[in-house]
Amino acid sequence: MKKLFSFLVLIPFMNGCLTFNTLSYEIILEDESSGRANVIIRDIRSDAAEPNEFKEDTTKLFNEYLYGSEVLKSLKEEGKDIYSRRLQVEDEKLNAHIQFYFDDISQIENLIFDEGFYYLTLPLADSVVSTNGQIVISDDYKRIFWDKNVDTLRFEMFSISFDDGEYHELAKYYKQK
Repeated sequence: MKKLFSFLVLIPFMNGCLTFNTLSYEIILEDESSGRANVIIRDIRSDAAEPNEFKEDTTKLFNEYLYGSEVLKSLKEEGKDIYSRRLQVEDEKLNAHIQFYFDDISQIENLIFDEGFYYLTLPLADSVVSTNGQIVISDDYKRIFWDKNVDTLRFEMFSISFDDGEYHELAKYYKQK
């Protein structure tokens, strides 16, 4: 999944050792190709081995994500006009909530609209936690399909399990205002 979501809304400032448990999208269509999206990145953690790496991870996340204008500029160039971004502690996990407008649905994880269907093509190794679309699996890939009459596309992807205890939870380091 890391390959699929390489542009991910947080990648511009999470290029160190930060990772997450799941990523969910809710894409509300205004017409065939434009609309707005709500993204939730759940349980953000760091796998930093050294204290200075951990400090860099938390500084980037807490400062650049929340207040950085470079992130907004970079994402706008990709066709994502961010109108809300926030970190929030929920169930003792640090989550990111991002909302943005888009004019071209193909800018959203390479979603495609063709012949009356929206579809997202994924590597076989990617885990789809949930979707309101239909999943079709072939020998080479899996795809989520939505009919053109669906006005909200939803899917949630699994990234990593934190069972091994090697990841630092970040919720306790984030001070909400």
